[in-house]
Amino acid sequence: MLPLDPDRRAELEVNVALIAEAPALPELVAIRNHASQQLGEACTRLVELLRGRPRDGQIVRQARRLYALIDGLALHLLMQSPSEDSAWAVEVLREELAHITPGAPA
Repeated sequence: MLPLDPDRRAELEVNVALIAEAPALPELVAIRNHASQQLGEACTRLVELLRGRPRDGQIVRQARRLYALIDGLALHLLMQSPSEDSAWAVEVLREELAHITPGAPA
């Protein structure tokens, strides 16, 4: 989900372009919204798996937090040179996943 390789970086650049152009081109809104919904659902399913229980209010809140974190990390990575070290972003994401997982070391 993070732009850690050239293909993922290109995908994110396209997604950012969709977000930027959607107000001017209404036909892009459905595509943009579908991509966003898919990532949100992926985050929710991941949190369900990590927590070991079905969706509820807490799962949804944690999934939204995870989604927001991934989006923020992705944009930061997009702004840095592809040659710069991205390990910091992976570590931040790992820490969040550990926070979500019951019984995981902090």
